[in-house]
Amino acid sequence: MHFLQKDANRKALKYAANHAFDEEIQAFMVDQFQIICVPARIAEFVGELHRRCAEAGHLRATALAAPVSTFDKWTRMVMDDQLDELLEDMVAWFSLHRSQDQDNMGELFNVNGRFSSLDKMQKRGTISLADAQLQRNQIRDTILDFLHDVVKPLQL
Repeated sequence: MHFLQKDANRKALKYAANHAFDEEIQAFMVDQFQIICVPARIAEFVGELHRRCAEAGHLRATALAAPVSTFDKWTRMVMDDQLDELLEDMVAWFSLHRSQDQDNMGELFNVNGRFSSLDKMQKRGTISLADAQLQRNQIRDTILDFLHDVVKPLQL
């Protein structure tokens, strides 16, 4: 059995078993020793625990984890619909590191302007939901093209 967690009230310890106990033994362990067993399918339990921790953002980066590239980070931001923050990051990075690249800087400013205009129209209520979603998807598609055509070759 492996120690998993100390209970908040510090009276009970929770353990996982690497083999299955029948219900009678499990009930006895809980009643007498405050030991709780996880299901016999420990791999499923650990997988589900990992998934829930990942969703909640409780996983830590380790030295063994591959570093996330800027390209991957920015692509994830597009998928998570964090376009405002993404465009700020991209404009800041390109302004600092690639300011001489006028064509790509111009394209970034253009996309940023389109997104800003869309945001203003949505706040004013001067654009329909369907049109706003269409424009947002077009902006997202333009950003993804930019990431694949410009950022990925830079190996950021």
